[in-house]
This record gives sequence, C-alpha cells and structure tokens, in this order.
Amino acid sequence: PGVAIRPQDGVSKGWCSASAMHAHLSRLLERNVLKDAELAVLKWGRDFGHESRPGHKGEEHRDASALEALVAYLYLFDSERLHEVLSECGMTFCSKPLNGLVGIETAVMEAMDSL
Repeated sequence: PGVAIRPQDGVSKGWCSASAMHAHLSRLLERNVLKDAELAVLKWGRDFGHESRPGHKGEEHRDASALEALVAYLYLFDSERLHEVLSECGMTFCSKPLNGLVGIETAVMEAMDSL
C-alpha cells in the first residue's frame, strides 16, 4: 500500500531530492514507460540552462530537472498519463488538473520552441 506524505515532507523523507528523482527517472527509462513526446520533454527539461547548487551531482540534478519538466507538462496537458507515469514510480497525487485552460498549451509550446 502507498504512503501519504504532505508535499512539505517530501524532501525530508527523501522523495523529492535530486537523487530520488534521478532514480525515478532511471526506472522509467529502464522500463521503457515513456512515449517519444515525453522523451522530448525530458530532453528539453534536462538541457534548459540552470545552475546547480553546491553539493549537487550534475547528472542527478539534470535528471531531476528533466523529470520535473515532464511532470509539469503532463499535469497541464494529460493528467491521466501523469497518474500512469507517477504510479510507475510508486507515487500519485490528489488534485484537480489544469486541463482546459485557454492558451496554456500554445504558450508552453512557444516557450519550448524558443529555447
């Protein structure tokens, strides 16, 4: 059975660290869970320019950023798929998705294309 944790407890319990996100992403890739479009979002999230904090391992930090980008993308555009992907990581969330907001998809796609 799953364990419910509050979002603010995610880091202290090890669910939201760069190392944990790196491990979740590795499992998703090993299991061939992700679709081509999702892999493209991962690449975009991984390549997006940002600085790592001292003590972060570069590879883990980039993978964590990539997975965060994918979760955000799926949250906005395909909440059903987000639940599938999270369940492969042993996670879920309880929230209303933002599907159907006018202009969001276009704005996100334009931002991704401009990078």
